[in-house]
Amino acid sequence: MPESPVMRYADFLYGVTSERQLFRKILNLAEALGVQACSYRIRMPLPLSRPRSALHTTYPSAWRSVAPYQQFIHGDTEGWTDITADALRGLLELPKGRFQPRGGGPTLREHAWGWRDARGVVALLTLVTAEDRHAAEDASGELHPLARTAHAAMAEVMIGRLMPEANANITTRERQVLVWTAEGKSVAEISCILGISVSTVNFHVRNVIAKLRASNRAHAAVKAAVLGII
Repeated sequence: MPESPVMRYADFLYGVTSERQLFRKILNLAEALGVQACSYRIRMPLPLSRPRSALHTTYPSAWRSVAPYQQFIHGDTEGWTDITADALRGLLELPKGRFQPRGGGPTLREHAWGWRDARGVVALLTLVTAEDRHAAEDASGELHPLARTAHAAMAEVMIGRLMPEANANITTRERQVLVWTAEGKSVAEISCILGISVSTVNFHVRNVIAKLRASNRAHAAVKAAVLGII
């Protein structure tokens, strides 16, 4: 049985831990499919007041003001809430856009995929191809597996840097302490509810604060809720 495109792309990208190198390899795959430019932006759900984000792009500056999805790539990421709402916990192919480069030239087609996961991480990938490319619909079929693989690979690498607390190893008991903290219970009340000593509760509180890089137990509970830990 022939290897699926997703598996072929995944094998090509496997083991790459550098964001720049990974984006370069994705671009190499895309260029082999006729892609002229690529951009990728990812946004974390934390901190709540100023979510961290990162951008990689090869778009010429002259395209950024005319390509339909670049307002989201370079602008306010809150706009992604609407265009990726249907993605839920996966990949969503967005309507294709068309634009005319400033200064003339052939019309170009912009393909876009929104992505979000259970932790509230949101990302947007865009690829530009020629509008008059032969078998344009077939090209879309080739690009979709690449988009799926690219999102998965980039997210795995970038979440570790931008939001390391997402990979925290929280124990069952620590999760219980976080749940009751989120319910507004005091340390003494949690001690009674769980049938453990106050000092043991405080021990678990210190652990989750450290693991989630929080400033206090309330902050840890908020982070745990946002990340889907509780």
